[in-house]
Amino acid sequence: MHNTLRTMLITLLLSLALAGCGNAGENAQQAPPAAVPVGIMTGQKAPDFTLNDLSGNSFSLSKLKGKKPVLLIFWATWCPACIQSIPNFSNIHAQYGPRGLAVISINIAANDPLPRVQRFQEANRLPYRILYDEKTDVSRAYAVFGIPTTLVIDRNGIIQYRGNLLPDTIDRLFNTLIASAS
Repeated sequence: MHNTLRTMLITLLLSLALAGCGNAGENAQQAPPAAVPVGIMTGQKAPDFTLNDLSGNSFSLSKLKGKKPVLLIFWATWCPACIQSIPNFSNIHAQYGPRGLAVISINIAANDPLPRVQRFQEANRLPYRILYDEKTDVSRAYAVFGIPTTLVIDRNGIIQYRGNLLPDTIDRLFNTLIASAS
């Protein structure tokens, strides 16, 4: 029992330490996308996933690879910080969506049943795509421990930023990614 608790604690601490790394959004010289390892941190290739949206339509991240940069947002309806971030994400969608940025949110589904998320989307008129991570597989694959968690992924599938809050320099990053995607 003691060893199991110890192992779980060590695993949790290592996971939390890894989740906080690469949060600055710096862009060092990058290797070609084929040589980049799959991972969840800045500079790594974002893992592909397939989830259903709130209407039951299937969506895969790989559909956007080579086409559009992506702002990926992990959130829940019960999260105060997530709710406070909605106007900012809606503004980003309005400003950058027409220029080629895909804004995709993933509801983590923990204590958030699908009907509640659907009602929340309707009541708040969220303009961007909402996916539902019913089994929390994607949230776990991306090591989401705190929400909101946001990732900016370039059109080659490389994570350019990961953090809980978007940095003040996010407009410059979006403009750069959109320009390079054109």
